[in-house]
Amino acid sequence: MTTSDKLREIATRHFPVEEKLSNNSLYNQLQQSSQDNLLSDLTALISEHYYPKEFLLWTHSQGYWLFDSLTCLWVSDEPKAFQEEKTTDELFNYWKENEQ
Repeated sequence: MTTSDKLREIATRHFPVEEKLSNNSLYNQLQQSSQDNLLSDLTALISEHYYPKEFLLWTHSQGYWLFDSLTCLWVSDEPKAFQEEKTTDELFNYWKENEQ
């Protein structure tokens, strides 16, 4: 089962369609619309804060650690770079451009 299938299952569970009613009934149309909206919202939410596993493994292998989770600052444990703070997005962009 793909991630998309799982998300569709969640949306269907929250806004079920009545099989006894015709597919054109107002209730089923509203439920289907609500399913589609929830699926869209969940997909956007997940993709907004998604970082690939490879990136997170790279941060560990490079000696970065999360300094402040409220602002997502990463700090290297290397003495020469200890004062170098990067946001997660800055670090991710560096990884995409230079390490991938």
